[in-house]
Amino acid sequence: MARRRSSKRAALVLTPGLLLILLVGCLAVWLERSDRLPEPAAAIVREAEAAILAPVLKELGIELPRTMRTPVPDGNIDIGEARTLLARIRVEAEVMAGYARSDWPHWLDLDHDCRNTREEVLVA
Repeated sequence: MARRRSSKRAALVLTPGLLLILLVGCLAVWLERSDRLPEPAAAIVREAEAAILAPVLKELGIELPRTMRTPVPDGNIDIGEARTLLARIRVEAEVMAGYARSDWPHWLDLDHDCRNTREEVLVA
């Protein structure tokens, strides 16, 4: 008995490898669209976006915005507005209540080689 072929297309499975490729691709497109890539690399990114990235993203139902320009400051900074915004940042004193060094014995130098656990991990 012959198998019937489904007329439906196979669903695109988002594997970790494909996810990584998509993230790197989106980063490259963002760099290209914000004029941060030199021209030979920018041309390659545009071709890769059209041939590979755009169709895969379309299959996933994702569409990249056409413009991704990063605003560049024009040098006119309103000092008064900056001070107002900075004044809205809440600064509080450090609270050590509830912390006791003795609750963290794993930071001790248990093998007496003059290195605590943090230093042992950093050396390893």
